[in-house]
Amino acid sequence: MVFIVGLALPMVLCLAALGATKLLQLGRLGWSLAHFTSFLASVVRRNLPLGQSLEAYAADLPWAGGLARRTMLRTMAGRVDNGQPLSEVMACYPGTFPAAYRALVRAGERSGNLGAVLAQLRRLAELDESAARQGAAAVLYPLVLGMVVSGGGGFMGVFIIPKFVMMFEEMAIPNRNYELMFLAGGLGPVILMGLLAAGGILGMWPLIAYAGERLAPRLVAALARLRWRLPLFRRYERRRAVGQYALAAGQLLEAGVPAVEALEIAAGAAGSWQLERMALGAARRVAEGARLSAALAAEDPGNELPPEFLWYVGLGEAGSDLPAALGRAAESALLRSQNALRALLDLVFPAGVAAVGVMVGLLAFSLFATLTGLMGGIEA
Repeated sequence: MVFIVGLALPMVLCLAALGATKLLQLGRLGWSLAHFTSFLASVVRRNLPLGQSLEAYAADLPWAGGLARRTMLRTMAGRVDNGQPLSEVMACYPGTFPAAYRALVRAGERSGNLGAVLAQLRRLAELDESAARQGAAAVLYPLVLGMVVSGGGGFMGVFIIPKFVMMFEEMAIPNRNYELMFLAGGLGPVILMGLLAAGGILGMWPLIAYAGERLAPRLVAALARLRWRLPLFRRYERRRAVGQYALAAGQLLEAGVPAVEALEIAAGAAGSWQLERMALGAARRVAEGARLSAALAAEDPGNELPPEFLWYVGLGEAGSDLPAALGRAAESALLRSQNALRALLDLVFPAGVAAVGVMVGLLAFSLFATLTGLMGGIEA
């Protein structure tokens, strides 16, 4: 019974992960933040009534979107019609609209250029959703292989290994290599689920962070710091945060918002605690009369910010055209973050196949070592 329970659990986990991949490929129950953002951008550009447009979007939402999404959109429509800013309305639904998303919407409202900001947000949301789907697709094949291998390990654990155990005990042979079969059959699916998380966490990070802040805030903060510093993730994480910060700051400064206020608002749009801390410190230095490039450099003693970002800021200050320079910095940083994300996701599939290979090799070695140990005991 212990064998069955011990090896059934990884199989159940594999089936759950397989279901998660299909949900990621189909979209989160019919809801697409990228599609919704594109719709909002179109509404704002055409100066259509936002409340009525949200009502229409709710009515046209696919059945998979569920009653909760329709209720959310209709409530948002009512609040917008009552004169409440869109960013404040979105703040009531932090699980759907992340903090960085809301900060960028607020920057668009404050700058009077919400349509352009929403167009950029659509690109970011599409990147997130594409990353989640690509990560799920990359791990789907090794996940199925892992289920097959785990099934083989489960069969051996239920029908074969107990017989070997009895033989070793009766013949007093000191050989426990058969325990490696449990390791391969039991830990393999967990490893593959980790690969699934690695493939999907990049695109699902806002949702994970929102849930984690209420369940395990310290763990989420530690993971955020790890993403900022880990060599495999930091190139994407830092450029994504810098791109969002530069986009918001550029839009606000171009609209004539006071520099300190613009930089403080833009800090919340970074979506990264590390960059937000640096940006708020830089805003305080700017209030004291420092240039933005010097203030950011002073707040970044570890040289964690991308050097091209500081170069763009310094170039804009030298040419007295900082908003345009920040816009170019945002474009460059977001493009580089997309390239870094694609490079990361390209590693998921070979890593999954390698994990399955390790599982198969472990099973083969344990079976071979068990048989040779048994033969040696018989000869003795």
